[in-house]
Amino acid sequence: MWKRLQLELSLKQLYVVQAALGQSLRASLGASSGAFIDALEEKEKELTRDMAMRIELVSSEARQATELAENYLENISKQRVSLHYRRMLHE
Repeated sequence: MWKRLQLELSLKQLYVVQAALGQSLRASLGASSGAFIDALEEKEKELTRDMAMRIELVSSEARQATELAENYLENISKQRVSLHYRRMLHE
């Protein structure tokens, strides 16, 4: 009988220890997963900022290229008109 009481007490103590370990494990997993999620969110923000800067750079370069092309076409048109009128004057 004494042995049985000791075994039951030992089992109850083991259940208490198991429950405490489970709570501790859940708490530490929660904290570490929270830190992991925070790190992922920070990385996502960093990548978003980097992508926004790249998009702005490409957009700026595209605007410059468009402006250069428009200026080139305008100059070509003026040269053609000028050449046309010069030919007309010499004829």
